[in-house]
Amino acid sequence: MVEGEPSSITPPSYEQLQEQLRQARESLQENQTRFREYQETYPATQTAATASMLTLSKFLRKPTPFQGLPKDRENRAVHLFLSSLENFLEHGSLEDKDQLSALISHLEGDAAKDFNAHVGDVGPFTTYKDVKEWLIAHYSPADPVNTCRDKFFACRQREDETFEQYQYRFQSLKNELDEPLSNSYVVYFFVKNLQFVFKKQIQGDPKYSTYKDITVEDVVAHLKRTNRGVNQLQLIRNSSSGQPENSRKRRKLDTSTPSNKPPSSNTSPGSNSTSSSTSLNDLQLTPKQNKFLDVNIARGGGRVLHDVVMNNKGWRERAEKEGLCYRCCAKDHGWKKCNAGKPLNPSSQS
Repeated sequence: MVEGEPSSITPPSYEQLQEQLRQARESLQENQTRFREYQETYPATQTAATASMLTLSKFLRKPTPFQGLPKDRENRAVHLFLSSLENFLEHGSLEDKDQLSALISHLEGDAAKDFNAHVGDVGPFTTYKDVKEWLIAHYSPADPVNTCRDKFFACRQREDETFEQYQYRFQSLKNELDEPLSNSYVVYFFVKNLQFVFKKQIQGDPKYSTYKDITVEDVVAHLKRTNRGVNQLQLIRNSSSGQPENSRKRRKLDTSTPSNKPPSSNTSPGSNSTSSSTSLNDLQLTPKQNKFLDVNIARGGGRVLHDVVMNNKGWRERAEKEGLCYRCCAKDHGWKKCNAGKPLNPSSQS
């Protein structure tokens, strides 16, 4: 519309607005009437179902109500809910209409709102099977099989996650699978996706490395015994950065600047060789550590390596072979004449 020109849209008249309001009221009254009719359909059923549920609840754990949250559309939560409810109901002698009322009574939050809206639109359900099929169709993901399998097989222990937290998340995803896996494979996948330091503890134990006649609970209990008194999260961080387990104690002894003290009194000036008194590690350098070395060498050195890399046996052999300062990767001097500054944080080289 050009500025200054009158609007071509004619606002509704008072009579039209009144008619729209009347139609809206009639629609609301109709939906309310249909819903009341539905509630009045099963008065005795609800009473009988409630009494049966009370009897069952004395002996069995009552299923958790289904909330119908947005995240429930991304997994098989509705299937788990229905399975739990049906396991609960099968211990009672409930007719189909009683099961229907029991199912409806376990819908809460968004699920109850969606159910009531559906009933208001198309009328009441008449069988348990109808409600079950509607719930599955309404809350299942578009591709439930692949969605749940992908989540399960991608489940890995996080660096900030304890054994129990990882176990809970892993088993929750396992329970959402469309088909059960054999226990041996379940334990294998659980161990496979542990943090590296813990995975090696299990795979190095003959009793557990075959994954036979053991459960995930057995693995977690073994890890807790093996690492009793150890800070799990610190151990994970040390392992992920390629540092030995006692690196925390060593770091406390480190000074704020790199020491110019030679690693061995038998080392000649300008040489990269070390004596047997130098503590070298046989750790496998990570791809990130090797990339840091290559970049540092390419730029002519000058960036001080962390102790874990500097005292790595493989790196020392490479430095000696290529005539490099094993402290900063430069080619024009040995470690005694190295004037490079403070080492970077080890995490940047791991």
